[in-house]
Amino acid sequence: MGPKQYAFPFSLPLSQDSESYQIHFDQHSGKKSLTEWSDFKVNESQSLRGHLPPSTGDSSSNAEIVYSLDASVKIGGIFKHVMKKSRQIFFYPTTSPHKPSQSIIHQREVTFRHMEKDNKSTPAYGVAIELARGGHLALGQRVPIKVHVTQADPTSQDVLILNDYQVMLIQKTVTRVGAQSQVQHLFRTLRTLSNLNLGICLAEMPVNNAMTLSDDSWGSLSLPTDITPTFETCNINRSYKLEVRLGFKGGPKKTQTRILEVQFPINIAAN
Repeated sequence: MGPKQYAFPFSLPLSQDSESYQIHFDQHSGKKSLTEWSDFKVNESQSLRGHLPPSTGDSSSNAEIVYSLDASVKIGGIFKHVMKKSRQIFFYPTTSPHKPSQSIIHQREVTFRHMEKDNKSTPAYGVAIELARGGHLALGQRVPIKVHVTQADPTSQDVLILNDYQVMLIQKTVTRVGAQSQVQHLFRTLRTLSNLNLGICLAEMPVNNAMTLSDDSWGSLSLPTDITPTFETCNINRSYKLEVRLGFKGGPKKTQTRILEVQFPINIAAN
C-alpha cells in the first residue's frame, strides 16, 4: 500500500512556574538542557521572570538552552516494537502586551565656562532625558525618547546646540554553573547621529520652562525583532539596559562640548 503519513496533534504540557524546571550543564557537549524537576525549590527572594527562557539561536553561546522533543511510537501486531525519535526545536515564547508604564526620567545639568581661561562654571541648562513608555518594551515597538531642556541661568543668551545623538542596547547575561558565575556583556548600537547642529534657543522663554524635543528631531526608533527577550531562571539571567548619549555644544564660539550619558533598565518581551 505504500508509505503513509499521519499527523498527531499535541500540546506542550509546560508548567507555568519556572521553579518546576532545572537547567543541567553537560560537560561533554558544553550545552545546557532543561528538564522537569518537581522537587526543586528556589529562594523566594530570587526573581524568576515569566515561564521558560527562550532559545537564543546562538549554538556557541553559554546562555543557549537546547530544547528537544522526544517521540515514541508503539507498533502492534506480530512484530511489536517501539520507534523513538528526537529532534531539537527552537523555543520562543510570547507574552501578553504590557500596558504603558510610568515614564522614566533622568535629570542632568549642562555647564559651560563663560571665558576660555575661566575655570568657574555654573549650570546653564537642565536636561531631562525621558523614556516615555517606561521600562517595558516589546520587540518591534517604537522606543519613544524625549529630551526636555530648561534654562537654569536667566542671564544666559546663548543658543544650546544638540550635535550628537546615540542610543545603545546593553545586554548582560549571567550564567551560573555550580558556584561559578560568568558575566557577558554585548553592546548593540541602535542609532548614531552626528553633526545634527540642532539649535535650542531658550532666551525668550521663562526660566524653568522646558522646550521638548521628540524623536521626530532625529528619526523614530524601533526595537529590533531579532533580540532575545528578557528572562531569568535559577541558572541564567538575561537583562538589558538602554543607553542614551547626547552631545551638546555651547559657550563662547560654541567650542565647548558636553556629553550626557544615561541608562534605563528595561524589560524586553515578545508579543
